[in-house]
Amino acid sequence: MYAILQTEKARASHLGTIKAYLLVKYGFESERVVEVKGLIKVQKESLIKKINLKVLHKTLFQALDNPHVDVKSSTTWLRYGNNSPRSEGLFTYLQDRNFFWNRSKVCPHCKLRCLSVDHIATKCGSMFYHDYTWRHNEVVRSLHLMLCNKYGIRRSRKLRTHKVQSVVENARVCIKVDTSIHTSILVQHNKPDIVVQDKVSGEILIIEVGITCLDRLTTVEVEKKRKYDLLANELGLMHRCKVLVIPCVMTWEGIVSKYHKGYLRQLGVDRYIQAYMQSTVLKRTLESASVDARRSSPLMPHGQKKDRLENALTELFLRPEAEEAGLQTSDADGSSD
Repeated sequence: MYAILQTEKARASHLGTIKAYLLVKYGFESERVVEVKGLIKVQKESLIKKINLKVLHKTLFQALDNPHVDVKSSTTWLRYGNNSPRSEGLFTYLQDRNFFWNRSKVCPHCKLRCLSVDHIATKCGSMFYHDYTWRHNEVVRSLHLMLCNKYGIRRSRKLRTHKVQSVVENARVCIKVDTSIHTSILVQHNKPDIVVQDKVSGEILIIEVGITCLDRLTTVEVEKKRKYDLLANELGLMHRCKVLVIPCVMTWEGIVSKYHKGYLRQLGVDRYIQAYMQSTVLKRTLESASVDARRSSPLMPHGQKKDRLENALTELFLRPEAEEAGLQTSDADGSSD
């Protein structure tokens, strides 16, 4: 490596000045031998330092200092997800909160709080019964299809054509979705998202899905875990079997806790299904945050139908054309962070 640098330096090429450039940029001592691992570490520290100077961008990276967050599992969607480069760019655009820079705007749904990505993603009460429920049900549908394939109820991996039924069963298992569970005593919380009763092993799984924000990640996960304790005890006494309550909780950015991986392992969820669930949550959140996600873009020819993600692309990346057309975009009055 030293010989290559000397040769390039003699040729007065740009590569010959790379060592001096790194010494100046990262403050290395001139006599110090810089290893690759050390250089990568310093580069990351420099990048994080720059990100922390940003008002919006630093919010996501605060999770790096959270001891309850599993950073590696939180990036499963980026490593194993079947997303196009353009979709990945949009999702990271959303995670950086590059929306709604004008803090004077009020949420068009609840009319109570300032318009922000965090508010639109999980904190707007007026969006609970539509956007949030829809996003939640997409994760439930992914888990339901996985369980149907696992127990031999269905042999298909086409999620688009999969319809979630309240009760499906065969000789091996009975799977109930959003169905009240009858017990010998009155139980307040008796309608979990998914209940799996394995007729062979006698084990019962109670699965509860939750999409929340980073500030409430651990709180919601514990709440989902303890919510059905009484129901689990009653089912255990009635059927004389082992009952497990498994929460599947993530933030709208796809961030998960350090316990999430263990819960998915109990369900038999592989990394590709986990990546799909995280991507779905990001996509649905993006559609909710995008101003043009629920209506046809005026930039498109009349009658031409595009899906919601494409409408979001139109808003985000064709902003100059939108302004020329007189369309008010969400951040037209703001400035880049």
